[in-house]
Amino acid sequence: MKNVLNWIKKNLISVVSVVVALAALPAMLIVGLSMSSKTNKAVEQEVGKHLTDLARVKVEYAIEPLTPGAERFSASMPPNAATNQRMKELLERNASQIADVQRVVTEFNQAGRAPLMDGLFPDPGDPIQAPEKLYAMARTWIAAYEPLLRSVNAGGPPEPEAVLRRLDDLRLREEETRRGGRADAVLGPQDNQEIRERLSEERMQIYLSRAAALRFYADAAIFTGVAPWTDSVAPTISRAWEWQWLFWVHEDLVRAMAAANEGFNVLTGPVKRIERIDVDPMSYSASAAEQGSADPTAEAPTNFGATLTGRVAAPAAANSLYDIRYATVVVLVDASRVFDVVNALAATNLMTVIDLDLASVDDLSAHMRNGFVYTRGGERVMRATIRVETHWLRSWTTPLMPPVVQSALGVPGSVRGEASPDDSGRRPRPANTPNRAPAQLR
Repeated sequence: MKNVLNWIKKNLISVVSVVVALAALPAMLIVGLSMSSKTNKAVEQEVGKHLTDLARVKVEYAIEPLTPGAERFSASMPPNAATNQRMKELLERNASQIADVQRVVTEFNQAGRAPLMDGLFPDPGDPIQAPEKLYAMARTWIAAYEPLLRSVNAGGPPEPEAVLRRLDDLRLREEETRRGGRADAVLGPQDNQEIRERLSEERMQIYLSRAAALRFYADAAIFTGVAPWTDSVAPTISRAWEWQWLFWVHEDLVRAMAAANEGFNVLTGPVKRIERIDVDPMSYSASAAEQGSADPTAEAPTNFGATLTGRVAAPAAANSLYDIRYATVVVLVDASRVFDVVNALAATNLMTVIDLDLASVDDLSAHMRNGFVYTRGGERVMRATIRVETHWLRSWTTPLMPPVVQSALGVPGSVRGEASPDDSGRRPRPANTPNRAPAQLR
């Protein structure tokens, strides 16, 4: 014990330091614990504040409807992985459905059709061979209309010469029968009257048989503006494209009339006769250089002040999705079934009836004298003048369009240019205006 005390006396400063340090340990522990508690509380408050702020953050989840009139899905909520994944799946599914719809609509609009001539559109190629190709297109275009009408079993009344020969043969047989083999026998008024009645019945039977064999009456003369190329120089590629486009419009309208009479003939169907199909010339102007969006999902422009449907296209508006061609169809119809014709137009392709006028046919007896018989019963036959708006998706027409046409219509990505004046030297008026002057690319 004495030795310990001596050591303490000799190392008093060290011992005091150790005692002070030992005495400070509880105090430091208490202070440290106090500081840790404050720090933890501050951190908890800060984290809580961030969590509160995060909880206030909301994301607008929305899915646009795929069909007109459908409801738009919209929800505002804090973002989370599960919702994000589900929305991603829904958007991917919608994108796939949209692609499927685009494909189906394009196939419907294109209807498997191809140009009348291979190797001509969009560029005829070798300038030396191009004129002959263009001349060939002029001939092919004209020649395509008779087969088109035959394909839907449309045609004209019996040929007058054939009817006369048949009636003349019948007259001779009737006269020989009544003479009883005596060449010098003279037929009396009663015999002649009976022969005339028999010939009248036969002629009507010929007309009825022809009508029953046709889906409706129509011949190549119904297509306004379809005429042989007679210029001394070859047509331009843009004119050849217009011929091709006209044929497609004519084809759709004829097929629509055939669809209205599916399973019927002239005597029983709603369509009796096509009298005229007139397609408005395509308008081109400098304003068409305003190109629309190249995005196939972009919204098409609308203007209800310009058209009944509100749909507008080049050159009246920059519409990169489709072009519009207007046509007028004059057709004799069963008045009680006119809406069968309207529905057939909509079902055949992207066509909308925008006007319909009905008028009486005052000269039906004159039609009959020319071989046109429209009914066996008492159906009322009227003349319908139908205005049709037809639509042509650029998803399939653009690859076939000549560059000059693409430029004049403002196709996205085409070289900007100005449409040429028409043959009279006047600039074409904008599309969708009444009584507009024909405009063609040269």
